[in-house]
Amino acid sequence: MSKLDATRSRITGKKFNRQDPSVRRHGPMKKRQVYKLVIEKILNDAEDWMTAEQIAYEGKKYISPHWSPLSKIRVGTILRPYVAENRVKARKPLTTSPKEYKARKKRWHSKPQK
Repeated sequence: MSKLDATRSRITGKKFNRQDPSVRRHGPMKKRQVYKLVIEKILNDAEDWMTAEQIAYEGKKYISPHWSPLSKIRVGTILRPYVAENRVKARKPLTTSPKEYKARKKRWHSKPQK
């Protein structure tokens, strides 16, 4: 057994149990997937239009304090493809005010990728 063999333990020589790619991966979800799910939950629960700053403030309640907090810039980046696909409505009431977002239908986010 070579030292660079990653399929076996260096100490015991036992073979590692590999993850089955057809099922959900072990461990926590990726940060971007969690952010998408949190933003979806907030927009689906909201009655009125919300700015990215308001979404980020509400999202901090659902995200681990060990992760970097959800920022308004990241919210806009995550929502941009959904606005292009017409899953989320976006408007800018005045030229100097920030964009506001609202969900079009209740389940606009696709299932998380494995």
